[in-house]
Amino acid sequence: FCGSSWDDASSNCEIKRHCPSGGDDECPKGQECYSFLSNCNYVEMVGGPGEATSLASKLSGDSSKIGLDANDPSRSNFCGYDWNDAISSCHKDDHWCRAGSDSECPSGKVCYAGT
Repeated sequence: FCGSSWDDASSNCEIKRHCPSGGDDECPKGQECYSFLSNCNYVEMVGGPGEATSLASKLSGDSSKIGLDANDPSRSNFCGYDWNDAISSCHKDDHWCRAGSDSECPSGKVCYAGT
């Protein structure tokens, strides 16, 4: 997420400040892209992969259709070649494995919990 500092990005994470590839060039001038922000979960913000209606609801202020319960452990299940790859790929729609099954992952990747 973009911010003028790690604290700024962590305190103000929202969909419009997301930098999917992790590059500073995706951020406004004077800001950098920060990752590993514990309270910023892009997949949760959009309600999971392919949930465009949840994203639209969030942007319009209707929070009744958004995401998973904050305590739902499935919100941190992501696919990767290894645990680090799962963390760095969690912004990609096809890398969330809600049920925790490897069959939900792209070919060659497995589902990791707690990413």
